[in-house]
Amino acid sequence: MKRFNSFLGEYIEDFIEYRLQLGYSDKMLLISLRMLDRYVVDKKGSWTLFDPMFFIRLRSDLNCENRSINTFFRTFKMFFNYLIRRDLIRENPLQEISELPENQIVPFIFSSEETDLFLEAVVKLIRKTKRYYLSDFSGYIAFLLMARCGLRV
Repeated sequence: MKRFNSFLGEYIEDFIEYRLQLGYSDKMLLISLRMLDRYVVDKKGSWTLFDPMFFIRLRSDLNCENRSINTFFRTFKMFFNYLIRRDLIRENPLQEISELPENQIVPFIFSSEETDLFLEAVVKLIRKTKRYYLSDFSGYIAFLLMARCGLRV
């Protein structure tokens, strides 16, 4: 069964084999390089097509988070660096393409007063019926431990 359909197929297979011999996993390689392969097939690509604009258009056509796009492009860069070492191309067309900014999660830090207000609100939500009391109280204990031991998301 042929995994790749573009003219890059045999080189992609060689690159994956090379990375496996170095001890790396092929999971992310396969996902990224299949995407590249499909895009090259869709655009009826050849060696002359690989310029920075080709990859900028590819990046704009991807419908996923910046973090995922950056991961794909790191894989593409490694693949084209491999092609340079094999003397198939002279320069990496992705060399000058910078990574997209990634969304960083900035933690919110509660003050002591806010933490106390939060715990008071949780206590008020504890249902007093026999059916729910134990599970609600367990949730309160979990929040109390997280708040007092300094655990945060």
